[in-house]
Amino acid sequence: MDIDLTKLEAELSKAYADFIRVTTQLGPGKFYQPGVSGDWSPKDVVSHLIGWDTALQEFITDPDGFNPNPLYDVDMFNAKSVSERQHQSWEETVDELQSSYKDLQKAISGVAREMKIYDRVKGWMKGRKADYELHTMQIEEWIAQNGGGAKEGTGQIIE
Repeated sequence: MDIDLTKLEAELSKAYADFIRVTTQLGPGKFYQPGVSGDWSPKDVVSHLIGWDTALQEFITDPDGFNPNPLYDVDMFNAKSVSERQHQSWEETVDELQSSYKDLQKAISGVAREMKIYDRVKGWMKGRKADYELHTMQIEEWIAQNGGGAKEGTGQIIE
């Protein structure tokens, strides 16, 4: 991985860590409560992030086999990501986020400047960073308005 991707990966990792830090302020009564981002609950936001992290990882690992058609309809892609995880608990969804993010990090580590996907991966990583930052800010604002619901020191810690 070159210096440009290393810098972007560090920025993305910070955005991911900030998002995780904010979610630890949520108590069980808040995980499924709508209103964080439109009608989305915190769990729906996590489901959305999983969908995009997984899509980027799949693009990196199999760019020729990757089918981007659903990605052109962002609303449809987001709805599908949320719908696919409706049956999961908060804990299961957070576990999947951790796993998908680790898979994404591993895939990013294999990208080199000479690869034909290099510029697209860089652009997509910037988008992933912005997405994590946006949802971190939304959850922070939502907590400020609605309370986190977790007693201090009891929020779920996610690493």
